[in-house]
Amino acid sequence: MQDRLSREVRDEQQFEQFVRSGLAQYEIEVDEVELRVMHAVEQAYGPSRDALLVADLSDVEPELGLDPSNPPPLHPGDDTAVTG
Repeated sequence: MQDRLSREVRDEQQFEQFVRSGLAQYEIEVDEVELRVMHAVEQAYGPSRDALLVADLSDVEPELGLDPSNPPPLHPGDDTAVTG
């Protein structure tokens, strides 16, 4: 338990140093609240983002004509969008 806690503290310190030094390049200062929010977001979304970055998507067909302003079609190849 103590090892896990000390590792989490080290990870949090490394995260804080990484964020502060990265933002300092752009002369942006952050306070403790902003750092805690960024750390919480990283904990929530970081693992999924990292998994997506290393995923082999070479077999996934590209979405041609993708329009993020419209919902996806009900069936592939169908122009009828899903409405709710």
